[in-house]
Amino acid sequence: MDNFRMLVLVALTLVLYLNTSFAEFIFARAVDHSKGIPCPGKTYKTCLPGFRCEEGSSKTGCVKSLKKISFEAHTTDAQGHFPVGKVLIFPIVSVNDGQGYNSKTGIFTAPVAGMYQFTMHFCSAPSQSMVVALIRGKEEIAVTTVSTYPYSGCLSHSTIARVEKNQSVHLVSRWSASRLFSDEYRWPSFSGILMYKY
Repeated sequence: MDNFRMLVLVALTLVLYLNTSFAEFIFARAVDHSKGIPCPGKTYKTCLPGFRCEEGSSKTGCVKSLKKISFEAHTTDAQGHFPVGKVLIFPIVSVNDGQGYNSKTGIFTAPVAGMYQFTMHFCSAPSQSMVVALIRGKEEIAVTTVSTYPYSGCLSHSTIARVEKNQSVHLVSRWSASRLFSDEYRWPSFSGILMYKY
């Protein structure tokens, strides 16, 4: 019995030395890291997209990655009248590295200062027009229009802009009679990527 207790004590000491819990040491192979970046340590955290695993001498965990910043969001059911100043919100997010885009407000907030490329893609209702402006902070930095008759039409536009840290960027309707259209075949979208920091 004393030999068994000694063996258990040695095993627990070894596990503590390796900076992990006994249960996780036994079941580590069952941890699913397929949906993120594995981050070792006491909790076996899985870092979500936009975060990286940072290992230190005293602490290991997931931290926001500011080296690669990009986002892409779209909608498939937003349509109808968009009066001047109404923000276009894209709730379906496929990429959000850096966690700068807010899918509830439609606003991107730059995690770092740098030169960014933004792309807007939107569609007008049949025999209608849609005018969209790209807003940086309170400044209008790009405007474009799609207008097709008698069917619905789509248009894409990209622009490069210098954005300060924590400055906001979003899309708004630029014309009082703008009418947006989207469905399963037309996905209006908003995307951006950090080209380089300064």
